[in-house]
Amino acid sequence: MAVAFAAVALSSPVHTLAPIGFGLHYKDAHGSSALLVALSPVKPTPRLAVLHSPRRPSDAVPQLVETMALHASALLNFGASHLLLTAGNRRVYVIPGSALALAVTPDGLFDFVATLPDDLVWLTLEQTAEGTLAVGLARDGVTRVDVEAAGVQHAAKLQRNGFLVDLPGFRARQITSVFVTTSDGRRFRLPLDAKEFTR
Repeated sequence: MAVAFAAVALSSPVHTLAPIGFGLHYKDAHGSSALLVALSPVKPTPRLAVLHSPRRPSDAVPQLVETMALHASALLNFGASHLLLTAGNRRVYVIPGSALALAVTPDGLFDFVATLPDDLVWLTLEQTAEGTLAVGLARDGVTRVDVEAAGVQHAAKLQRNGFLVDLPGFRARQITSVFVTTSDGRRFRLPLDAKEFTR
């Protein structure tokens, strides 16, 4: 029954939208991650229910995240951070403030979120020697996120407005699109803007 439902859901017509910008990082052998996308304010503020939910003890970011943000030009409110999801030993946080930040531990990935393209999702990629991590934010009403790499769609774990999928063996340039399903059954394809890889 679950297989039949998935087949029906994924066979819905797909609406292809304009190419999107995204966050891009390359992790070097020393473990640092070079931010290749400039900080920009989030306007309008995306609809993220998690930011209005009661805060839990697990929502507090570890000291590593605060250290990563020491030289950021944005004023972040770490007292209002929220844990979006866990996947294995990874934890994904969102931190509001004068800009919206996304952090992944223990990877040490830290990124600022620009406006959600088409009010759907924000994507950040981090390429390492092992592969590429795709992580991001999804607005309220998004029920599924798939990341397309080398022509194959990979389902992301989606929880509390956050999503993540680990793609071992893939380079960041092999990721070409994000597919988004919303609660009304619509599916959207957001192709990645290839120019972002040449910044």
